[in-house]
Amino acid sequence: MQLALPLVYGYQVMDDEVLAGIEEFGIYGVGATEREAVEELQEELWSLFEDLNRFPQQELGPELIRTLRTLRARIQ
Repeated sequence: MQLALPLVYGYQVMDDEVLAGIEEFGIYGVGATEREAVEELQEELWSLFEDLNRFPQQELGPELIRTLRTLRARIQ
């Protein structure tokens, strides 16, 4: 996956885990380090993109269509 525009994520350290997330898309990754959490977050992002691309747009609701369009604009 190559990004045309950067995606901003936030992260939070909780006990011995790091939670990274992109609230705009409602996706998160967890890991022992920030790097591991971000790697899981990237996998979740790609999975979301692939899942949304599998469905015809008329079967997606307005929010999911916006999410798909945003992802298509940012992912090359």
